[in-house]
Amino acid sequence: MNTKNLVVIFVVISANLIAFFWGGYNTLSPVMFLAGLMGATLLSAWTAIRMETKSLVSFVAATILVASMDEYAHTSVGTLTYFDHAIPSPLTVLAWSLLMMFILTTTRLMMKFHLLSIIDWKMLRTLPALASIVLVSTSVVRQGYVHIFKWTLVLVYVTLGLASLYYSNRYSLKWNLLLMISSLTLGFFTEFTGALEGLWTFRYAEPVSLFIVFSWPLRFWAVGALCLLFNVDLSKNMTIEI
Repeated sequence: MNTKNLVVIFVVISANLIAFFWGGYNTLSPVMFLAGLMGATLLSAWTAIRMETKSLVSFVAATILVASMDEYAHTSVGTLTYFDHAIPSPLTVLAWSLLMMFILTTTRLMMKFHLLSIIDWKMLRTLPALASIVLVSTSVVRQGYVHIFKWTLVLVYVTLGLASLYYSNRYSLKWNLLLMISSLTLGFFTEFTGALEGLWTFRYAEPVSLFIVFSWPLRFWAVGALCLLFNVDLSKNMTIEI
């Protein structure tokens, strides 16, 4: 067992708990959100001890960096407002690490069980990333968010898009497609339950903001692209035993 990794994940989990109480989110008694967070915490701890220490630290650092920029851009222009009114909220910035690890593990498990049989045509590898970019763009227009897209948010999404295309081009179509499925599923659950229990409110008080949900695959690919700069391959630096 990698004790260094246990220390890293303990710090991440502790920071999440501190942010939860510091922001007063405990007063909401968000049962569903806490259940999801607990599941992500347990899976993250299980995943962390199976990763190389360098990979884990790089993954957590990259996630927090991308989360800080993304969450600041969203909260500063008002696409959503958190219960603690922070710009950005420390809870969500830190919680990204657990959710991203959940997405990674889910994708790895689906790869292990060979859920899809897809020919890896290199020219189509970026198709999931392109589809995500189109879905985000369409949702922004349809939901009326265009007029609040200031330069900070535009810069973030341009960066997410370019990083996603770079990352997805380096991996198989199947890996990218499964990452997209995992990100959309877990992203939707997180965004919906958080809004339902009052942890955050979307600009137009909708149950869930589709363009934010559709951005979750881009967020993961961006984290993966940043990890590649440190020679960390998220698809290989983890051993899952069933």
